[in-house]
Amino acid sequence: MRLPVLFLRSETDGPLQTETLDISNNGFYCITTHPFAPGERLTCVIGVPIRSGATLECKDRLYLQAEVDVVRIVVNNGNGFGVGCRISEYRVLTNSLLPQWATAQAGQAVSASPIEQLV
Repeated sequence: MRLPVLFLRSETDGPLQTETLDISNNGFYCITTHPFAPGERLTCVIGVPIRSGATLECKDRLYLQAEVDVVRIVVNNGNGFGVGCRISEYRVLTNSLLPQWATAQAGQAVSASPIEQLV
């Protein structure tokens, strides 16, 4: 399942955008352009679409703000880094409760938040 993800490594780096390639109740796998280290703890926001049962259209979205531990890194032959993350803590947020780092690029006004651009 492909879901948008924003990682925050440090306040100075700003968010790193990617998407899940695989997700389970314990964690997810994605490809990034940034080489994280096994054991590193990161904060992320994952966008989850809400679909109406009858039409299967996206009506709105929820977000998981999670603390994750990097458990696996795979170098993808110059095409980025495969990152396996275990979710250690999370909370469900609505759009109005997204953290500031997930709603705008640092120092720039944008028409949509980075997480909304991915969903």
